[in-house]
Parts: sequence; C-alpha cells; structure tokens
Amino acid sequence: MATYTTRLRLEKQVTGENSNTWGTRLNTNVFSLVDTAIAGYTSVSLAGSTVTLSVENGSADSARSAMLELHGTLTSNVGVVIPSVSKQYLVRNATAGSFTVTIKAAGGTGTAVTQGTTGIVYCDGASVRAATGGVAVRNIGTSVTEIPDISIADARYTRISAANSFTGDNTFNSIVSVVGAATFAGDTTFSSLISVVGAATFNASVTFNSAVQVSGAAKGTIITLTDGASVIVSMAKANTFVVTLGGNRTLGFPSPIPPGQSGMIYIYQDGTGSRTLAYTSCWRFAGGTTPTLTTTAAAVDMLAYSVRTSATIDAALVADLKVGS
Repeated sequence: MATYTTRLRLEKQVTGENSNTWGTRLNTNVFSLVDTAIAGYTSVSLAGSTVTLSVENGSADSARSAMLELHGTLTSNVGVVIPSVSKQYLVRNATAGSFTVTIKAAGGTGTAVTQGTTGIVYCDGASVRAATGGVAVRNIGTSVTEIPDISIADARYTRISAANSFTGDNTFNSIVSVVGAATFAGDTTFSSLISVVGAATFNASVTFNSAVQVSGAAKGTIITLTDGASVIVSMAKANTFVVTLGGNRTLGFPSPIPPGQSGMIYIYQDGTGSRTLAYTSCWRFAGGTTPTLTTTAAAVDMLAYSVRTSATIDAALVADLKVGS
C-alpha cells in the first residue's frame, strides 16, 4: 500500500511492490512533483472569499508549487490557505482593489503580502511568517511605502517625480531630474547636471557645480532696497533690485560682492525729482566717467552690473526708461 512524505506528499516505494511500473510511478509521483516543489509556478485567482490550495498525495496539486502569483480584483479581505507543514513560498501579490491578502495555514497565524509586492513566506508547521519584507515592484519615487531608504549621495540617478520635501542640507553628487514639485528647505549643492521640468522651490542657498537645464521660465525676485544716505545692495538676496531716491544718495559697497553675479538696479526718482547718485570706488564705468541720472520727477533709470572681482563691479546706465513715441 502506497505511503507518502509528510511535506511534499511524494509517493514512497515499498520493497517488492510496483513490479514493472516502479520507474513510471517514481517519475510521475516523485520526480515530477519534486520539480514542481522546487520551481513550480501556480496562478491563484482571488475575489471576495478565501481560497484553499489543493492538496493531493502523489499527484499534482496547487499547494506544492514553489511560487504563487495572486491575481484578480478583491472585493474584501481574503486569505490563501496552505497546508500546515513546513514549507516556503515565493508570493507575488498582483491583485487589485483596496483589500488585503493573508497567507495562512489552517488554524494558524497568517502573514499579509502587500499589493504590488513580492515576498517570501514560510510555514513552520502551524503558522505562516514573512521571511523578508515586501519588495516593491514600483519605480522609486512613486510610492512612500515599501521602498528601502537610500542615501542621495549613493544614488547614481535621482528622479524626483512626485511632490517631495527635502528639509535638511543636501548634496547631490550625480544627475538630478526634477519632474514633480520639489521643495528644498536647507542649503543644497548640485555637483552634476540638474534638469528641472516641474516646480522647484529653494528656501536656502543653492550651489550648482555643473550645468543646469530649465525647460520653463527662470526668474528671480526683485528686491526693494532701503533708501538712505548710502544705498546698500544685498547681492546675497537677489540679482535685480529697485530703489526710489528721496534725496541725493551714494550707491555703497555691497556686502558680499560675489564674483560672477550680474543683474540690474532700477533707480526711480521720487515725486520731487532732481535726485543725484554718487558711487563708491567698487563701481566702475566706461572710460571712468560716472553716469548722470535722469532727474525728472518719477523718472526711471536702469543700472546694469556685472561683478568682476570681490572689489570690482562693472556697470552701465540705461537712462530715462519710458513709453516710446
């Protein structure tokens, strides 16, 4: 009389039995089933009720397979019941619907396999446990769950495709592509190419050590300067500035003066007009000639500048900006 192994239900051969059929039975009821247990793949359809995998002695069944793929649209939380014997499974949860799938043994504790992930579970003879955490099949950047933490410095390519917030200081040493909205709250350094397709907000200093590609408009804030006897340009805050002169003034020595920065300063006369502007020694003009402002009340001039060194700013005045006639 045939007997079977406890876990894989393989037929055992009894001495003196199965004359002339021993080889066929061994191939069919043992070797083929071992092949399934090691590398077999079973598709399990799920919907709204628990499914118990089939169990057969010495013949094909679904519980013997090494890999289980779960599919279908769930309408409730469901379970997949496996035999209460020691065995492991590679399980891929490809179901749809916002419900859970629990792999369990009859009467024992189960473990859930998260939708969209693949995990290894094992039964200890009574309960089913997870051998590893779920591994997401999504692209990095599209989910906040099931993604292992990585260091930005260790990533060869960082693609920001959803809304992200970087709250500390960050250094990106490789290519960065900003596709979705991103906010950088700390000081940020980009040492390689950055491509900005979506909205990116930088709330602290940003250093670009390589090329910057911007597919949309690039613009800065216009800073209003404080009018006073000495007008000081705060170049660390912006590139473009505006000031309305309320008296005769001097354009002072900016602090800091960052070489390579360029921009514009719009100079408005107040309602009285006749205001003049002198310049400290860091401001340099063509031929060494200091430009004269338009002194008409409410007139607008524009001083274009480019910082050559930490003590030298080259500038040129575009006078009397107004509607053409």
